[in-house]
Amino acid sequence: MGSGAKYFHPAGARRTLVDGPFSAILLMASGASGGKLSLVEHPLAPRALGSPMHTHAREDEYSYILAGQIGAQVGDEVIFAGPGDVIAKPLGIPHAFWNAGDEPARVLEIIAPGGFEDYFAKMGELLAAGGPPDWLHGGPWVNGSGSTSISIPFPGSPLSTASNWTADSNSRYPS
Repeated sequence: MGSGAKYFHPAGARRTLVDGPFSAILLMASGASGGKLSLVEHPLAPRALGSPMHTHAREDEYSYILAGQIGAQVGDEVIFAGPGDVIAKPLGIPHAFWNAGDEPARVLEIIAPGGFEDYFAKMGELLAAGGPPDWLHGGPWVNGSGSTSISIPFPGSPLSTASNWTADSNSRYPS
């Protein structure tokens, strides 16, 4: 019998890419699917921002809610989802998500095509080195054209910081 590495991804192989109120844990890297998709778990502290409004030029994301209550804005639609629900965030459509509850939440993120885990790895390194990013100006991983190497433009966002947006989301989008 083989090791099963091609078809089996044990819990012990998980890698934390971002650690904090918003975390990103790599469950399966894109290499395991030939680049077709990545699987990432997002544990979120109560009322924590998962991501400010942004748009992907390349990736579709599907959020399967494992635990807690997740709020999301996809385009102009505000959504509240609980365990077992799925939120689709298609490429080209602005979206954001947050923990809308007072308990921890967990989201399984399916990202297609794969490769977006590299963004989370880079974000984790930057956060570990110097604290929270400046979401309004895109943070230090944004190039001069206003987009990241993984196609997420942040400039022009009405959000000045993740913590301000989280507080604002409590009044703007009631749970």
